[in-house]
Amino acid sequence: MNPTFRHVGIVVDDIETCVNFWCDIMQFKVLKEFNEKGENLDKMIGLSNIDIDTIKLIDKNKNILELIKFNSHNSVGKTWNGNQYSLGLTHIAITVENISYFFEHIKSVYGDFGTTICTSDDGNVKMAYVKGPEGLLIELVEELK
Repeated sequence: MNPTFRHVGIVVDDIETCVNFWCDIMQFKVLKEFNEKGENLDKMIGLSNIDIDTIKLIDKNKNILELIKFNSHNSVGKTWNGNQYSLGLTHIAITVENISYFFEHIKSVYGDFGTTICTSDDGNVKMAYVKGPEGLLIELVEELK
């Protein structure tokens, strides 16, 4: 049996703002929305009395992002304080057709992160980091060839 990619889960504080970002700016679609709680979820995650809202989003290639809002447990810092070089999940890379549009639009909504659009050494892609809602690092990539 060969493992395959299923989805990326992101815990968020303001799920509505995050859904708006992924759907309005990044053009994902809502696949499914639901509330989860109960003994099986508690056992799987290893916490008690979990109550979460989950919204699954899908892109045109059927890749799935899962936004999770914990109603029962508060995150400590409310934003991820890591950097591009931090251990663990650092960013999500999204292929776009017009990197300049997405780069400028995200900067206008979420602020300038101090990065620029660059071309890879092999000339195959343009790329840039931006920060989205709640400090999530997103790598925008436009394929040139």
